[in-house]
Amino acid sequence: MTQESNSSSKPSYAPTMTLAMAQQRAQLMITVRQFFATHQVLEVQTPLLSQAGNTDTFLQSVAAQVTYQDKPCTYYLHTSPEFAMKRLLASWQVPIYQICSVFRDNEIGVRHNIEFTMLEWYQPNYSLDDMAAELSELLAALYGHSVVMSHYRYVDAFMDFVGIHPLTASLDALQAVAEDKGLTGFDFNSDLDNTEDGETEVRQSWLDLLFSHAVEPNLGHDLPTLIIEYPPATAALAKTALIKRAIQSLNVSSCISMVLRLPTLMMS
Repeated sequence: MTQESNSSSKPSYAPTMTLAMAQQRAQLMITVRQFFATHQVLEVQTPLLSQAGNTDTFLQSVAAQVTYQDKPCTYYLHTSPEFAMKRLLASWQVPIYQICSVFRDNEIGVRHNIEFTMLEWYQPNYSLDDMAAELSELLAALYGHSVVMSHYRYVDAFMDFVGIHPLTASLDALQAVAEDKGLTGFDFNSDLDNTEDGETEVRQSWLDLLFSHAVEPNLGHDLPTLIIEYPPATAALAKTALIKRAIQSLNVSSCISMVLRLPTLMMS
């Protein structure tokens, strides 16, 4: 029997993930947990449901209708464990990590579905260089060999692949560049009067669109790439420091966080 006929004869209830992929994923989880245990980073588990949705302008929460004390109410699935983990971090001041499912509405693409698995960890009193070094160590543990990471400034990535300065270009210029690259059907500028922060939110919408479609596809082909010095609008729940018109994001409580998206067992 050919491989094609084998595939066509799979039962309708079979998952899209193969057994081999599930075994690889399980080994990945073991390696991640062993790494953090060795580095004395505490694993935590925080609630998936909360009474309030995410406050990030660029993320949409998935609502869940529940019953509380016999009364219907709306809760929300978290878009990341950041809020809850920072409560722990502020109270305990120790390194923590979590591997969990997260949910983001209206965000299905080649990277993930509405539900996907996230690894997020925090290191009190780490610098960005310290966190980058620890990330390299983690990747080396997962790959089985040493990993050299490329550091790329957000502004430089935009200049190289979009040909425009993301922090000084006008909104009209950002829209023109997007349309020139075939990204049509978007009119964020019309939202100028409908958003609380006006131009800042509209600018970041254009930058997110251009980064995801014109910058990101060019990254990480030769070396894992760490983007640094993001615009201030992307620094949710973070302190920022001005560095020659760019922004260095530093998380609250003198800590640095790192987020990685991990493969999720797909059952569709």
